[in-house]
Amino acid sequence: MSRSLLHAMELEFPWIEIAIADTPDAACRAFDLPLALVLVDVSLFEPLRDHAPEIARRHPGALLALFQPSDQRALALAELLACPEIRSFLPMNLKLDVWLAAVRLILLGGDYLPLNLLRSDALRVKASSLPAISPWAGGHEPASRSHMQTGLRDLTVREHEILALVARGLQNKVIASALVLSEHTVKIHLHNIIRKLCVHNRTEAARLYMERVAPFPPPAAQVAPPRLDARR
Repeated sequence: MSRSLLHAMELEFPWIEIAIADTPDAACRAFDLPLALVLVDVSLFEPLRDHAPEIARRHPGALLALFQPSDQRALALAELLACPEIRSFLPMNLKLDVWLAAVRLILLGGDYLPLNLLRSDALRVKASSLPAISPWAGGHEPASRSHMQTGLRDLTVREHEILALVARGLQNKVIASALVLSEHTVKIHLHNIIRKLCVHNRTEAARLYMERVAPFPPPAAQVAPPRLDARR
């Protein structure tokens, strides 16, 4: 977490003393003041899940929340729900005033869960339910074994999500906002999609998707509008 964001939190909540640690188990120790909030980077989700029960036992009044830098992997909703001690999830692409308002809500005992997390999870579930369809289904497949092993069936869940949105004509920055990813990460996924489908560009990839998976498009309501604020 950036120093500027920590400073903003100190100014917004002057009655709170902020302590920084490298691992979640540091929250298991005793503190001079009551522990109010444990805010953990999503990359430390696994160790946090292991220590969450002990943190809750030692500090029954403390609230647990995750924050997600833009370069970290998206967390599945099922993973979050598997750890009942974690009450909130804060992506780092929020505007500063929204971030501080969310932290204030959590400190008051409320829960914060961004709608984008629900949308991303819905898209993930939708993509995972797609049938294993080869891009050459119904036609003559290439004789090459390497070509036979490529196609829509070889795309990852995340690549299915991105391809579905590309097929709907969305730009990379809109897709990045909808899936809580950086635009650079979307470009990397798109490059892998084009390579796996053995096509030349995103237009051909989108056409292939519409031809083979058109009966299973993701609902329009699952796509978030583009964000105008800059990512930190």
